[in-house]
Amino acid sequence: MVVGATLRVNSGTLTAFNGPLTPDVEVFGTLTLASTGAVTGSATTLWIHGNCDYERNGGNIPLASWRPYSTLNLLGLTNTLPGNRNQTLFNMTWNCPSQTAQLNTLSANFRAFTGLLKVVSTGTGAWVWSNVTNSTKNIYAYEQTGGTVDMNSGTASITADLHNSFVMSGGTLTETGTATGCAWVFQGAGIVFNKTGGTISNQISYTVNNAASLEILNQPLTGTGSFTLSYGGSLYIHDPNGITQSANAGAVRVTGTRTYNSGASYFYVGSVPQTTGDGMPATVYDLTVDNPAGVLLSNPANVNNIFSLLSGFYTGTISPDGYYSPNVQCIRIEPSGEQITGLAASVSYPTLFPQRINKSWNLSGTYNGYKSITFYWSDVEDVNTDWVGQGWVPAAYQGIQEHMGFYDVSVSPRWLTVYVEDSISKAIWTIGREDNETLPVVLSSFTATLNPQNNVILRWVTQSETSLSGFFIMRSASSALSEASAVSTMIGATNSPAGASYSFEDRETEPGLWYYWLQSIELNGTNEYYGPISQTIHTPDNNEIPEIPVLTGIQRIFPNPFNPLTTVLYSLGKPSTAQFSIFNARGQLIRKIDTEFRGVGNYSVSWDGKDMSGKTCPTGIYLIRMQAGTAISTAKAVLQK
Repeated sequence: MVVGATLRVNSGTLTAFNGPLTPDVEVFGTLTLASTGAVTGSATTLWIHGNCDYERNGGNIPLASWRPYSTLNLLGLTNTLPGNRNQTLFNMTWNCPSQTAQLNTLSANFRAFTGLLKVVSTGTGAWVWSNVTNSTKNIYAYEQTGGTVDMNSGTASITADLHNSFVMSGGTLTETGTATGCAWVFQGAGIVFNKTGGTISNQISYTVNNAASLEILNQPLTGTGSFTLSYGGSLYIHDPNGITQSANAGAVRVTGTRTYNSGASYFYVGSVPQTTGDGMPATVYDLTVDNPAGVLLSNPANVNNIFSLLSGFYTGTISPDGYYSPNVQCIRIEPSGEQITGLAASVSYPTLFPQRINKSWNLSGTYNGYKSITFYWSDVEDVNTDWVGQGWVPAAYQGIQEHMGFYDVSVSPRWLTVYVEDSISKAIWTIGREDNETLPVVLSSFTATLNPQNNVILRWVTQSETSLSGFFIMRSASSALSEASAVSTMIGATNSPAGASYSFEDRETEPGLWYYWLQSIELNGTNEYYGPISQTIHTPDNNEIPEIPVLTGIQRIFPNPFNPLTTVLYSLGKPSTAQFSIFNARGQLIRKIDTEFRGVGNYSVSWDGKDMSGKTCPTGIYLIRMQAGTAISTAKAVLQK
């Protein structure tokens, strides 16, 4: 028999016979036992996939196989416990508002929950876990919104092994006996202790086991018991005061002994300033700061493995073996068994292009032996340099000392790993070409159009240029550069690191197909060629004005500077969608704006100066990059408050 809706048994007994099928009865909906109703069965004859609403007092819970996501709802207990309590349940909810007695579930009763154990109401009574027999409850997740749970009312020490979240918004969790060993033992990775209401009192202790992690949100751990963070465990701390040894402050406030192991890992996470607190040991295994408002190290810290700075900053002295900061300092130092004494790291974004990328690292610290150091940077910071296409190899420069290593410059972020002996503090670190030559002038666009007079207008935009003499326009009737000749005098360069826009009008062309190249001349005499691009000149019939083609790209940003809204005017030369990516001065992507599919023409899109989370961006220079198909165009906008 399969139950897909609600089967209600008010009186009498429904029996699941042991027939030829396994099981004989499956409940996918709700099985309700009310008044004197009962169900007999076994784990092979009765499977419950849905709910079993137990609305009666006393009686017997059905013997069944409680399948994943099934729930036993105890709803009608007043003064008598039901039988058949020694089963492995999935979810169970204790919600008995008419309860008047202390119902004591001894020894093997209600000990294993592979899902959520939830306490909603115990009326004027309480659910006592034991009073004379030591036992362990194995609980996947626990939630309490009301009622009273008494772990021990006699001499028993009750342990609750928890593998997932502990959520409490109401009710009371306590122990009223003489035992001193009642404890919650956190056994799993990613356990969250989220207490927003209710009361935890008397001698209840907490232990974070090896390989387990506990994140304490909102209210702290309380009670007169102890707290132990074991070797290999992890603690995530949100409290502004961190963790303390004995003060009534921080994320752990039990009045018993507080033990924080030096072989554990400590994570400081928040949005308001934090201190580590005097509870954090002088030596830890891992230490992580993930707080935009910053973390103050109460005492100098030694980190035997990796110190991670994921967001924000830290203040104080730290000596780690390894260091990882993917978003702030954009660097990783692998642990090697030797601590870096006096580590300090910062990153800046000076204009170094084309000699170096527009990023530098200021590192300090000493150690014995070698350290593997990986530097990360974006394509914006190297001005979209085509390392792979040009066959260039990146190198890290410690002042003028060059370091070669492993790298990947085919994607963004790019990275370079080098090995450095004894010290990282000799000079500012930069990234450039391994032959120490300059990176090239980078063009955003090079286009050809016809004006109403049937002359060819050549336009080009550079993203960056230094040490540049100027440009020549080359022209040929074939696509061979060797047959081209200059049709312009030298067009002087601005040598602006922010780039510039140029144009040239070719007034001496005859009707036909023409090819154009742009030649850039460096101060040292070297040159680069871009192109060819082509343009067909027709003889106008009846003085007809030729159509000017629309070019894909950003045409104008206005107002610029802006606050709080700016508009980007852009054109599509082919039907396409357009994606706008906005980067800050550090090269970090802060916003994406996608447009719908549109035909050839001129359009606009607005940016409200906010990032992807809706937060208003700070004053600064932002790079707006447009991509439509294979065409890419960039422009800069200044947000000024």
